[in-house]
Amino acid sequence: MRKLIVLSVMLFLGSVTFAQMKVGFGPKFNMNIANLTSSDGNARVGIGLGAFANLRFNDYVALQPELLFSMQGAKGSGTTIKYNYFKVPMMVKAYLFKGLNIELGPELNFLVNPRVKSEGITVDLTGSKHVELAIGVGLGYEFESGLTAGFRYNAGLTKVYKYADWKNSVFEIGIGWKFSL
Repeated sequence: MRKLIVLSVMLFLGSVTFAQMKVGFGPKFNMNIANLTSSDGNARVGIGLGAFANLRFNDYVALQPELLFSMQGAKGSGTTIKYNYFKVPMMVKAYLFKGLNIELGPELNFLVNPRVKSEGITVDLTGSKHVELAIGVGLGYEFESGLTAGFRYNAGLTKVYKYADWKNSVFEIGIGWKFSL
């Protein structure tokens, strides 16, 4: 009986919290400036494209899960390493005032078709690790019209190549549009 009462109270509190939550969602587009740490490469510029949900618990805190396709890697003299990912960030956002927010959270990234292009020849990059853990930190603004803009840095926590100590380092500049439910 005691377990039933505790479960009932938890379900009630959860439903009250969910009823007060503001839910938004929308598309997102990023410009990425990516590199691989401990490599001799230079930055590779790419895009990121996907969608997000924004679960705002109150005036100050939100959880923002995202699903993105992201072009990453590095460039060298005549060589391009193409690491493209399906990324799943789970950002906690703290709103400072109005739409200004800071964000922090983990990412689970899944590598898609790693390749290296050198002197016009493209080959698969064997030895790449297909799952990466990263952490993101950023600053953003949400306009009343629904437009969102932000800057985020993603630091890879795990190696992405088994023969070198490469980790992803990505700066994202992004815009999006938030629709509210």
